[in-house]
Amino acid sequence: MPTSYQTRIGIRREASWGAGTATGGSPPLMLPVTEISLGLPYENIVDNAMRGIAAKDFAAYKGASRVEGNIGLPVYADMIGYLLLGMMGTVNTTAAGSPPYVHVFTTSDSPPSFFVDENNGVTNWRYRGVMVAELGFRFNTAEGLVTCTASLFGKDRAGTAVTVSYREPDSPWRGAIINSSLGTQTAFPLIEGEINMARELAMIHTANTGGVPGLIVAGPPEVTGRFTCSFDSTYYDDLYQQVFQGTFTVIFMNEAAYAGTASSVNSRYLRFRAPRIHLGDSPAELNRSQIWVQQTFQFRALHDNSFGGPCDWTLGNNYASYAV
Repeated sequence: MPTSYQTRIGIRREASWGAGTATGGSPPLMLPVTEISLGLPYENIVDNAMRGIAAKDFAAYKGASRVEGNIGLPVYADMIGYLLLGMMGTVNTTAAGSPPYVHVFTTSDSPPSFFVDENNGVTNWRYRGVMVAELGFRFNTAEGLVTCTASLFGKDRAGTAVTVSYREPDSPWRGAIINSSLGTQTAFPLIEGEINMARELAMIHTANTGGVPGLIVAGPPEVTGRFTCSFDSTYYDDLYQQVFQGTFTVIFMNEAAYAGTASSVNSRYLRFRAPRIHLGDSPAELNRSQIWVQQTFQFRALHDNSFGGPCDWTLGNNYASYAV
């Protein structure tokens, strides 16, 4: 009998949507997960046409299908790049040839697709044409790791997946080592929060596909979130009342990056930067459940022409390229 710990997930960027292979035939890279619910649901069609007898349902049929599900994982410094690319659409890598590599993820109209391999102890499955519909980050400066969840949709599932080789990922970030700024406040007293990105994915079923999607069309990204800060003054509440629309930055780091040695090959960091966030997505709230007072804000990132979208992400690590 298979056990949950035997589950091993792999991911790679596809050479083309639904191909199920990577450029150059590269094998999948192991993606450690804390949860996974990928499946292949289909439309359940019931024939209940009246036949003049005391019966209602006479037959059931399989309709159009799709890949759908979710994964959850700590934010590893190398593997998170694939999910960021799947949401944002474009990556530009500098310092090629030697680490640390710097990858800047920006918005494009056509995000790439991936294949996802699942080794579950019974069989090996490959989900093809997988695209990222939602990507959310959670962090708390007092505890635990920075984590993320991703909602995935795709074309189909094949039984030709390879065994995903074990590979220890780069270290994940911890909530305790975070820098953040809001507007002109470079020492923003952030306590915890979340950043959520979403794209509508339209799965188009066409003829000559056997019931699986013929293509997937991605809509523009929406970026929202929430953060809680220490209520040390009315400064941030004043920003809310003034309909603040300025810069919000969060940087997850390891010790080398925090010490200012970003050029070190051991440096790892991930920076979220939104040039125009709106703090009034819902009313600001004071929380007096702790011995100190906290304030929570809901935000929405607005489009900025200089960014070509609502935000960008900069990832520094030892991983050379997300092209394959």
